[in-house]
This record gives sequence, structure tokens and C-alpha cells, in this order.
Amino acid sequence: MKFIAYFISFLQKIVLDANNRVDRASSHPESLNGGIWYGAEYYRTLLSATRQNSIDERLQNGFFQGLAPLEVISPLKDEKSPTGYSPFTFLLNKGIPPSYALSKIEEGLSFLDCSTVVMLGIYKALFVFLGEEKFDTLFASNSPFPFRLSANASPLSKIVVHKKIESEDEVQIGDICYFSNIKEYVAKHPLGESRGDHVVCLSKSPKLYTGFGLPHLGVDKNGVERQLFECYNRDPLDLQYFNPKITNYLHTHYFSGNIQKGKALVSSFANSSMYWDEFAKKPARAEVLGHKCLEKMGLWIHRIDLDKIEKMSECKKQKCIELFTSFT
Repeated sequence: MKFIAYFISFLQKIVLDANNRVDRASSHPESLNGGIWYGAEYYRTLLSATRQNSIDERLQNGFFQGLAPLEVISPLKDEKSPTGYSPFTFLLNKGIPPSYALSKIEEGLSFLDCSTVVMLGIYKALFVFLGEEKFDTLFASNSPFPFRLSANASPLSKIVVHKKIESEDEVQIGDICYFSNIKEYVAKHPLGESRGDHVVCLSKSPKLYTGFGLPHLGVDKNGVERQLFECYNRDPLDLQYFNPKITNYLHTHYFSGNIQKGKALVSSFANSSMYWDEFAKKPARAEVLGHKCLEKMGLWIHRIDLDKIEKMSECKKQKCIELFTSFT
């Protein structure tokens, strides 16, 4: 269906642009001034390309909570968060057309994670498929379904279905899959930036996937797992650049609620590395947490309901909210 083609095309463009900015930054530092970035890659690229020895508070917090152009979209307040805002959860500002916000997110400096960048690709495909008027009506700030980039409580849950699978053979083109790193990952990398990857299936035979940190044309299941392996063996991000409230929160969040034990565990893993054979044998972190996995691939997917999208494309603008409300 055309919608899946749009979705994949937009996601591939976002991933390609992000990869190109990383490659260009050492010779063209101005590439750091805008575009969509994976926060951890921005951090590593910034320090490498500019030799900075400090990072301002906005960027410090952005690595944890995400970043987006504040003139169109704002982080959601959360008193329980160390920054005061929920990680990677953005809501459309009042009076801003959702279609305009889409363009500004790509123009301005934005930090998204692997799941929110997939949502952005779906929103962009919906914009093209439904047209500007219907899109802006459906996702306006005063709609029951305001434009929202978030891993939780997104309007897109109305059209994206969670399904359990038994094998990789059941994955279809356009499906959103999750690959989990190993349990030890967060001990070495407490910021958790690659504890897992949301990826999208690009092709059926062979099955290829793309997402943040991967080639835009995709890699197979083994390639995704190799990327997670390489992320484990990277040097951890230097916590001295981050707000202590963030690092203390992560030490307690991941490590039994005890800051000192958490810091000691992180310190003991700082220089650890492993060979591929050892990594491949270790269970996925998601499996340790009780979820069924095939090696590092979670045996569940999120699938876009194309029948619902087709109904939305056929309905009149005045009826689109009513129709969207009826979806379960």
C-alpha cells in the first residue's frame, strides 16, 4: 500500500540525514546546528568535532528528555523526572498547525529517540496520505487527539496494533520491531541510549530493518544485533557532562534504588568489553525482564492498521475526528 511506502521513505530520509550529519560534523561543524539527531550521537559528535569541555544545561537535559523546537512543540511536565519533564514526550503548542510543526521539527535542532522518530515517520506519511486540512483537523492542539510524540499515550495507538509473533517469518514490511541489548548494557552505559532499538522492516526477502544508528537501506536481523554489540563495546558517555540529578536518578532507577551501589556497579563495568560469541549467547535484557525474544529480537511487533487509514482517507474532513474516535 502507498501509505507504507510513504512511511518507509520518510523514515529512511530521516535516518540518512542523521547519518550524514554525523559523518560531516568533523569538517562542517555547522551541521550540529539543526536537524534530527539521536541524542547520544549528537553528544559524541559535538565533543569530537568541537573539542568542547562543557555542555550547556539545555543540551545536558536534552540527552535525557529529548529536544525539539519550542516554538511549535514542548516537552510534557513531569514532577517525578529529574529534569521536570517526561523523557521524549512532546505536545503540540496551542494554535500551531500540526503540519507546520512537522516541518519545524526537521529544520530545528531536535533530539529524538528510536521510537519517537518512528512515530514522526508515521505522522509524515499521514500528512501526505490524508492531506493538510484533514491532518491539521485531526491532530490540532484542541482536538481530542493532539499531535504528540511519545512512547506512551500517543494518538497513533489508535491505528498501530500490538501483536505477538512466534518467529521473524511473521514480520511484514512496515512492521515496527524491537531489538533489546543485553542486561549488562545499562551497567556500562547508565544513560541507556542503546539499551534497545525500535526498527522498521523494509523488505520481506531478505528481511531488512532500519532505524537510528543503522544504514538507511537496512540490515538483516544479525546486522541489528551486531550494531547493539558494537554499542555495548563503545566507551560509555562521560557522566561528568550531565546534570547530577539525571545521573543520580538513573543510578537509582536501574540499580535497586541505591545510588552508591549503582555508581559502584557502573564504575566496575566502565572498561568492560566482550567478544561477539559471548554477546550472542547472552539473553536479551527484555527476556530477562520477562518478555519472549528470539536472540535479541522481541517476539512482538507494532503493525499499522491499513484498513483504518484507508477509511480515514475516504471520510470527509468534518467526520475524521468522529471516525478516529470510533477506532479501538
